[in-house]
Amino acid sequence: MGGFRLATAAVLLGATPALGFHTLGQQRNLNTLPLCTGASCLTTEGPAVELNANPYECTQNGTLKLEFELLPTGQAFAGVATYSSPSIPRPNCTEPFPWTRVTGLTSGTQYKWQWRTAPSAGSPGAWNQFNLGLTAFTAGPALSSQLAIKSLAQPVTAGTCSQPVTFETQTSAGAPAPVPTSTTFSLYPSQGVTFFSDPGCALATTTVTVPAGSSSASFYWSATRAQIFTLAIDEPTFIAASQVQTVIAAAPAKLAIEGYGTQAAISDCSAELRARTQDAYGNPSKVAASTTVTLLTNSAGLKFSTSTNCGGSRTSIVIAAGTDSEPFRWLDTQPGWPTVSVSAPNLTGASLNLKAYVRLVFTNNAVTTSVNVCSPTLTVQTQDGTGKAYGVPAPTDLAVGLGRSIYLRDDAGFYYRAFERSDAGAFYSDSTCSTPVTATVLPNGGSSYSGFFKTVRTYDRMVFAQVVDAGVPFLEAIQYETVNPGPPAALAFSTAPQFISAGACSGYTQLRSQDTYGNPSPVSAATPLLLSTTSDGGSFYSAAGCATQVTSTTIGVNLSYHYCVGNRGV
Repeated sequence: MGGFRLATAAVLLGATPALGFHTLGQQRNLNTLPLCTGASCLTTEGPAVELNANPYECTQNGTLKLEFELLPTGQAFAGVATYSSPSIPRPNCTEPFPWTRVTGLTSGTQYKWQWRTAPSAGSPGAWNQFNLGLTAFTAGPALSSQLAIKSLAQPVTAGTCSQPVTFETQTSAGAPAPVPTSTTFSLYPSQGVTFFSDPGCALATTTVTVPAGSSSASFYWSATRAQIFTLAIDEPTFIAASQVQTVIAAAPAKLAIEGYGTQAAISDCSAELRARTQDAYGNPSKVAASTTVTLLTNSAGLKFSTSTNCGGSRTSIVIAAGTDSEPFRWLDTQPGWPTVSVSAPNLTGASLNLKAYVRLVFTNNAVTTSVNVCSPTLTVQTQDGTGKAYGVPAPTDLAVGLGRSIYLRDDAGFYYRAFERSDAGAFYSDSTCSTPVTATVLPNGGSSYSGFFKTVRTYDRMVFAQVVDAGVPFLEAIQYETVNPGPPAALAFSTAPQFISAGACSGYTQLRSQDTYGNPSPVSAATPLLLSTTSDGGSFYSAAGCATQVTSTTIGVNLSYHYCVGNRGV
């Protein structure tokens, strides 16, 4: 059997950051342990399950709840809610919904479910199918004994010990059922919650024991994070019991600075920051009376304001009674890394490092050029946040280049952008593109630099400028230009070589026209091509399946054809 090889050139255009996937719908057993997904996943607490979701919807002035439609897998969704969670306010879009308990399912039946959000005022959101609408779980067999929490749910202040939580062992009908032997039950907390066996919350535990002949026992809990959580009690031969508990913040003890306004161009108003009162554990904590917060900075050019354009000047703000925060903004006329501090009587203060940077900006519009042709002039300028030229206060090293963005990952798994300089083009200091440069120096008081670029690759179209090792922060400048290919001058295969069996039809083979530098270059008119091969048993075909034999074709833009090896020569 004869053989032949198709040659092709491949170009790697750069790395792309990996994307994460977040599953919004959640299901678990009554003991708070996660439930796997699929027909083979049995609920372990009898024919019962708890459902939840973590959507991004929120509301400032109303409340939201989750609605669920849970049906046997064989039935079609009707878009009608069969269960729902309690309604809760979600002003920050991060407040967790309480779990919704579903009982009375049919043992051995497979179930599917979908969920949506429903505001207190307005229309519900769209339905979201868990597991793509396929089987979510199978209801497990019923248990003959159950647990029940007899004490009422209680709000507990962060850092304090709860009142006793009392639970009872029962028959499936709800009657007290003393255990014949001493039985140990497991306790399942949420993050930041600890269980204890004593009323002073000194002896931590993860279990509680019901003595022989008794049907009840008690335990305690404490937490430092303000939250609504579900505590659960379980033992393999009982249906678990759970209860929603609330941890409320303690009294204000300190200040914190939060928000996205940690950096801004000089002379530009920052995004919002907030001075927030917190308890000793870092929970937002509302003040009982209006509280004046003093604003301080170590930068002579920085002022504070409460307006969106930083009009006026403030040295303090007031957190109103019954609230826990107040916004403010800042504007600095000097580049650097200033510090902002907040203080108030009887509260521990806080500080935050800011970044007031100088912008690097290309003042020209994006340019269009061709391969191996010197570009029009490109000018990069140092500017403040208002677009005004900023003269650097000292000689400043400026790196310039031509190439592409690449993404690198550090040891922590985070991606960051870097620049990969072109190996087929460069930045130049002259209009004939004869003197390549990678860096220059802005003189004292200087604010701009002009240059040119030339490349033989069409995808070398990103020019950039960066300040290197400056005493003040600068924001890099990037501009994407257009580089057109040269006229078509050659043909090339753009698919990888294929290995096929005698008599079999090949896969899709692509041919392209390209310029003298290897860049794809469209032909200006339909161009006929003659097809030939060194194989004495091969033929060309016009479509998959190799049914219509051809000896020629016409190339337009990236036109493709199929190749098939015949049976002769075996």
